[in-house]
Amino acid sequence: MAAVAAGSLGVVATLCAQQPAYTPDNPFLQKMVATPTPRAAAVPNPKASTLSAKDKDFLVSAASSGGWEVSTGKMAENKAQSDATRNLAARMSAYHSQTNKEVVDLAKKKGLAISTENIKAQQLSAGPKFDKQYLTLMEQDHQQTIKAFEKEAASGNDAEIKAWAAKTLPTLKQHLSMVTNALSKAE
Repeated sequence: MAAVAAGSLGVVATLCAQQPAYTPDNPFLQKMVATPTPRAAAVPNPKASTLSAKDKDFLVSAASSGGWEVSTGKMAENKAQSDATRNLAARMSAYHSQTNKEVVDLAKKKGLAISTENIKAQQLSAGPKFDKQYLTLMEQDHQQTIKAFEKEAASGNDAEIKAWAAKTLPTLKQHLSMVTNALSKAE
């Protein structure tokens, strides 16, 4: 029993150590808690050991970003000043909720237990500058996410994970275009 528990803790420690940090130049724009909490299975899953570190990192990062997008989007739906920003936030939350389920299911299929639950929203002050701050965060996040998905689609080791990244990319690029357009109109 102790060996199983120690093995599970080792998996969690490894996944947490592999999670890339999100640190944009502007400390105001840093995600507060953007890392999903990986939950190790009670019995170590041999499938997880067949995934490369690159593929594991990608799945954890995709879940982290997606979870953050949903929680921050839901917060923006309530605090946004304009209907356009509220509608965009609702669209981002809905889409990323769907992709979060896909990434969690894909990770589970590969033997990796991750979660997009309990990821906190970026805390932004309500007021006249809220929309611009939110849209700037969304632009930065989508730029970074697109780079990660492009890298995985081009050079990931697991064919199924690569295919999922490639399938998701066009929508992420469309979101970036929508956010950039909205940001250019934000006051």
